[in-house]
Amino acid sequence: MESLKNLGFKGQMGLMAFLMIAIGCLAWFVWPNFGQMRTEIQQKKDQFAKLNDEIEEARNLEKKLPELERRIESLEAQLAELRTIIPPVRDDSEIIRKFEELAGRSRLNIQRIVPQRQVEKEFYREYPITLDVLSTYHDLGLFFSRLAQESRIFNVTSLVMRQQLTPSTSIHGNLKAMTFIYNEEVPLLQPEEDKKKKGRR
Repeated sequence: MESLKNLGFKGQMGLMAFLMIAIGCLAWFVWPNFGQMRTEIQQKKDQFAKLNDEIEEARNLEKKLPELERRIESLEAQLAELRTIIPPVRDDSEIIRKFEELAGRSRLNIQRIVPQRQVEKEFYREYPITLDVLSTYHDLGLFFSRLAQESRIFNVTSLVMRQQLTPSTSIHGNLKAMTFIYNEEVPLLQPEEDKKKKGRR
């Protein structure tokens, strides 16, 4: 303190000025931009809030996951069932085998099976098949009943019968059976495309 007094008023003022400049320089190097620091702090706060929101959303989704998995499993089971009713592929050998199996169980004699040309629809194809059969009225009715009980859809769209008397048959029938094939390659129309298509009709 004695040394400061010996400096006199001007010396003391000069020393104070030097110290203030030194402190200002030190503050400049240590904290170069307070505004930038505040901006960075706010950005970090925003990031923190966003991460908290994402974590909360993920927690909510995790709670719903078992329900979603059950829903997906149910939809997959429904899709598998629908594919047995309207398969997505054509399998002539399987269809013919099914007709022959049902005919054998119904004591019906299939003379001929002729696949017809498929008819394209919007989301599926109609697949008609004609059959010539020898049978009795009763056995033909059994064949139709068993055909209707199949998981795959078979519709009999026409039937022409004439008398055919033999020891085991009384009629000769010509019938057309219709089955269906789901077209998985056709995409679902988007709302705007659907409107345009309806407008052209």
